[in-house]
Amino acid sequence: MLIFNCPTRLALLLCLPLFTTAQSASFLVVSDIHLDDAKEQSAIRPLARDAGRDTWAVSQQEIKSLLCPTDSTRPPRFLIFLGDLPMHASATAIPKTMTDAGQVLGDLRRLAVACNTPLIYVPGNNDSPDSDYANFSERLFQYDSDGARHWPVIGSNCSQNKAVITPGSDDLLAKLGCYSAWPLGPQGRLRVIVLNTVLFTWNHKVADRSEQCKEELTWLGHQLHQVRTGGESALIVMHVPPGNDVFRKTTFWDTTIAIANTTIQNNFLDTIDRYRANIIGLLGSHTHMDGFKRLYNRGGQFTNLFISVPAVAPSLLNNSALKLISYDGKFHLTRSTTLYLPSGEQQWRSIPVGAPGRTLKQYIAGLSDDQLDKIVGEIYNTGKTVPNLFGYDTDVRRTR
Repeated sequence: MLIFNCPTRLALLLCLPLFTTAQSASFLVVSDIHLDDAKEQSAIRPLARDAGRDTWAVSQQEIKSLLCPTDSTRPPRFLIFLGDLPMHASATAIPKTMTDAGQVLGDLRRLAVACNTPLIYVPGNNDSPDSDYANFSERLFQYDSDGARHWPVIGSNCSQNKAVITPGSDDLLAKLGCYSAWPLGPQGRLRVIVLNTVLFTWNHKVADRSEQCKEELTWLGHQLHQVRTGGESALIVMHVPPGNDVFRKTTFWDTTIAIANTTIQNNFLDTIDRYRANIIGLLGSHTHMDGFKRLYNRGGQFTNLFISVPAVAPSLLNNSALKLISYDGKFHLTRSTTLYLPSGEQQWRSIPVGAPGRTLKQYIAGLSDDQLDKIVGEIYNTGKTVPNLFGYDTDVRRTR
C-alpha cells in the first residue's frame, strides 16, 4: 500500500484495463484465520492458535482497505486464501467449526465481490466437514449458503479479467481438492495451481492415500506441462508446505509413501525442477509463521522460491498478518511485504523484503545462509520480539 502507484478509483469501478505488461502489480494472500466467532480475542488462551471475532473484524477492515483503496493506491489484482477457515476443535465440535468456516467463506466472498477482486480458495487441514486432516469435501462450501455455487473461485465482474477455473483442471476437485485457475482471465497467461497438500501429511489417514497422492502429483505434472506448452506462467499454492516441521522435529510430508520409487517430497522437487522456467514461485502457510524456503534439485541447485504466509490468527507467538506480493510485467515476483498488526495497536505496519532491479528469487538466491536466517528471524513472528526457539526451515532438499 506504500509501495505501488495506482490508477484512479473510477477506472477500477468501470473495469477498465488497469495495467500494461510493463507495469508492476500485486496480489494479496490471507491464511489461517481459525475463527472462533463465539469469543473475543482476549478470551482465547495465548497458544490456542485461533482468532476471535474482533481480530477477524479488524483484519477484514485492513483487507478491504487494500482491495478497495480510497486513494490512488493500486489495489491487488487478486486474492488468495491459503486455508484453515475455522477454529481448532475436537471431532465432536465439527458442526460449530463448520459454522465458523461458512462465516469466513461468506466474509471473504463479500469482500472480493465488493472490491471486484478475484478470489481463489486453497484447502486447509481444518476445513474438512468430517474432521481435522480428513478428506477435502465440497460440502464445505454449502456452509456459505449464499455463495456455495461460486466456490472455489470467486470471479470478478470484469469481463476482461474475470477469474475462471482452467477448463478441465477440476476433474479431481471433488475427490482431492486440487484444481487450477486463471486469476486474470484466460488471456492473462498466469495459472494458479492449487494443491491439497493436507493429503501428503502424516496426519491424513485414508485407505487409498498412496494412490491419491500419486494421482495428485501426476495431475500437477500435467498442469505444468500445459503451462509450458501454452507459454503461461504458474504460481503453485498449498496449505501444508514441504520441508521440515521444526516444532515436531519431523518432515511435514509423509516419507513412507512411495511415488515412482521415491518420497512425495522428492517427486515434488523433481517436478518443480523440471518446469522451473515456468514457475514464478510457490506459496504455503500452516505454521502461522512468516518466512522463505529455498527449493533444491537433486544436483543441489536452488530451483525456486517458496514463500511462507503468516496467519491472521494471532495466538501462536505471532501478530495477525497478511502478505502482499508484487510482480512485474513478466510475472516475476519482485517483493514480499508482510502487513501485521501489533497486539494492542490500531495501525498496521509493514515489512518489505526485496531489492530494486532484482526479482525476489534473485534476491534470496544471492543471500548467504546467515543473511537469509537473519531476514527470516526478523519477520518470523511477524514483528514480535519473541525469540524463535526451534530453528528455521529455509532449505528444502530431497529426503533420503
